[in-house]
Amino acid sequence: MKVNIVKLMKNAKYMLLCYLFLPPSIIVIWPSVSKLHMLTHYIGIAVSIWLLINNLLLRRRLQNRKLWVPILLLGLWILISNSYNESLYNSVSYVLNYIKIIAYLTVIEKAFRYNESSTFLTGTYTYCLLICVLNLVSQIMYPNIGIYHNWENSWQAYYVCGNDNNFVFFYLFSAGIALQCDLAKKKKVTLATYVFMLLLIYSTGLANSLTGSSTGFVIMLIITVLVLLSNFEFVRFIKEHYKVFMTMFTVGAVWFIVFNGWNTQWVKDLINDILNENISFYERGFIWNSAIERIKDAPLLGNGSYAYQIGSDFEGVLRSAHNTFLQMAIYGGIPALIFFFAAIIQGIRVDKESNSINTYISMVVISLYLLAFLFEQNPFYIGFYAFLMINRCLCAKVRLE
Repeated sequence: MKVNIVKLMKNAKYMLLCYLFLPPSIIVIWPSVSKLHMLTHYIGIAVSIWLLINNLLLRRRLQNRKLWVPILLLGLWILISNSYNESLYNSVSYVLNYIKIIAYLTVIEKAFRYNESSTFLTGTYTYCLLICVLNLVSQIMYPNIGIYHNWENSWQAYYVCGNDNNFVFFYLFSAGIALQCDLAKKKKVTLATYVFMLLLIYSTGLANSLTGSSTGFVIMLIITVLVLLSNFEFVRFIKEHYKVFMTMFTVGAVWFIVFNGWNTQWVKDLINDILNENISFYERGFIWNSAIERIKDAPLLGNGSYAYQIGSDFEGVLRSAHNTFLQMAIYGGIPALIFFFAAIIQGIRVDKESNSINTYISMVVISLYLLAFLFEQNPFYIGFYAFLMINRCLCAKVRLE
């Protein structure tokens, strides 16, 4: 069999870029390689700056401008909030991290523009598969390895067992990339991809059994939903009744968060049974109410991106908002939340001409991220913005074809 060296090199390039922009947080648990994690971060920033100079300043203009505008405005507004609320050093640190988001989006846009989308997806999926399998092996072989919980004064299997939302959000990103890779190469979802997603579900379920990981539990349910919705026999049914599902979801979310549905006894009993008496999920209601009060204190400019642990649980311990939308409003006030929603709207916007199975899958992944954002905070997770760009690029690609 003839080996295409050029194609292999391109796959390796996208694997390396994925490692720089989505590094595996699992390596933090081993002190011997924790320095490698920091080195990866700094190399990622350097590569990001080079990509921005090369792709934006020296070559072509941005194509998906309707998506780029709110993303750039969001970054600018948070920078203004940071400058108002905190030191110059913290503002610079935020800018360097946000540059990585912008740079990775230019990588995706360029890959689709030059017909390298299949190569991009293959290289990215290879990296995701490798990291997720390594994490599962670590869970099974070293379940007691963890990092120190500052607020609980105890050691727990944190990264390995899936409590870190960067990592479990990476699971959803990996599942979505696997599906897109199949569709790009074989026009259907293969058995191997379903097996991969089942392994992700098993890994998050294992996290829940070991530590009662509420974060892992949320992603376990979400990937399960993704497996069901990737069965294309449901596609027509979902399209025909999407208004009903969206209405049910909206009503349920409003009841759960705004009208304190989380505080009803049957919900608390159900959560306690599922999460092995882990009360962190139940605490979210108290944290959300506290976060809303923090938003009221600074509705215009917010508190800056340093304001991470600002909401209080029922014991008065400062925690993050455990809700991406509330956390975004804490960071940059209501304007930041508006820019965030504007980016989402532009990312999920699909016209009739660009409607396809590929865009359907990317829309499902984005929707499931939004569902996860109701219970976990990660306003600047690169994988989410990556799928917004992937969806826009898929729409443009279908229109051109």
